[in-house]
Parts: sequence; structure tokens; C-alpha cells
Amino acid sequence: MSPHLSLIIDNDENNISVLSQLLQIEGAGAIALTNLNGLTQHLDAVGRVSVVFLDLEFPRSNGYEALEVIKAHPQFQGVPVIAYTVHVNEFEKIEKLGFDGLIGKPVDADEFPVHWQKILSGQKIWHIP
Repeated sequence: MSPHLSLIIDNDENNISVLSQLLQIEGAGAIALTNLNGLTQHLDAVGRVSVVFLDLEFPRSNGYEALEVIKAHPQFQGVPVIAYTVHVNEFEKIEKLGFDGLIGKPVDADEFPVHWQKILSGQKIWHIP
């Protein structure tokens, strides 16, 4: 059985590195996008993933707009999209707009394995550090 592949969309290389390493420890792979320019074309090229981790803050755009594009993309139907953000105070908006969970930054490395298993089992995860 092949490992799970996650898509990390974040413009901060350090955040991508931390989450990628945590996923690798869990036996999962990661693909990263650092901006939202041409998002639909990038999604076409990515292929099937198990989970999308999406930051909310980008220059000239935001994760809320990206969520709409991701949820509308045919190959991302049913793929959980987790807000991966420092904006944990926007919890209600994040939930209302259709995210499948939230993991606040900085991510807790000790708790991540439990969150990961919950995500993979279809549970929503709402973790605010």
C-alpha cells in the first residue's frame, strides 16, 4: 500500500518544512505549493492526495478563496482540507466556510500523530494551540 500524500499550500518555507517532516515521520509524503497563482493548473498537476493543508494568509489572495477552488476541483472531491494557520481566532469562519478542520501554528509535534490519524479516519480535527 502506497503512503498517503498530502498537499501543503503555504507561502512560508519553514512551515512547509515542519509539516513535511511530521508527515514523513507518519510515513506520508508531501507536495508543497508556495503561492496561489495558477492554483487550478497546479491542482491538475498534483494528482490525487489524501489531505490538503491550507494556510489562510497569502499576498494578494487568501486561503478562503483557495478553498473554493480546491473544493470545486473534480479530483479533490471528498479530500479533507485542513486550515493550517496562525489565525485560530477565525475558527467559526473557518468551520462555516467548509474547512474540514484546523491545526493551529505552531503545530504540536507530540499531538500531530493523533491529529493525522483522525484526519485519515474521516474525523474533523479542530486543534488550537
